[in-house]
Amino acid sequence: MSDALVIFKPDAAHRLAARAGIWSWLSSEDGWKLESLSWFKPPSELIEKHYDFLQDRPFFPWLVDFMTALPLLVGRVTATPEVLEKMRYDLGETRIAQSRPGSLRERFGISGGINCVHLSDAPERSLATQVSAGVHVGLASQAIKDLLAEETDLDGEDLAALDRIILGALT
Repeated sequence: MSDALVIFKPDAAHRLAARAGIWSWLSSEDGWKLESLSWFKPPSELIEKHYDFLQDRPFFPWLVDFMTALPLLVGRVTATPEVLEKMRYDLGETRIAQSRPGSLRERFGISGGINCVHLSDAPERSLATQVSAGVHVGLASQAIKDLLAEETDLDGEDLAALDRIILGALT
């Protein structure tokens, strides 16, 4: 099984019909398991680092603003690599004009790259792999801590110890 990061971008998180449609699809758990989903407002530095390969593009400042202006719905799904590919097929192409008819992005996307949803594109992007590879360490570590807190009855110093030993194994 692989972890995948799923993000309802602002154009889906804050448009009721888009959010409802994407939630209906995601909550069907058609071969995947939705492990978590919560509101998160990412700092600019995180988005700049995540999209650093686009920093020379003229739309980069807009992209950073787009992804940081409002809270996003951020979650984690687990699935086999084959099911993750099916999920990407359901989502459709990144650019709306190239997205197949009936895909989620074609139905709920607005234009160009304003495409509703991000689904991490490779198993290497799992939370644990991100921490161990030094990619988005703060965000991935916090997500792991949040998941541990949901999955245990420990609290206080004991929960902090669990966080420390799990995250310590990854770094």
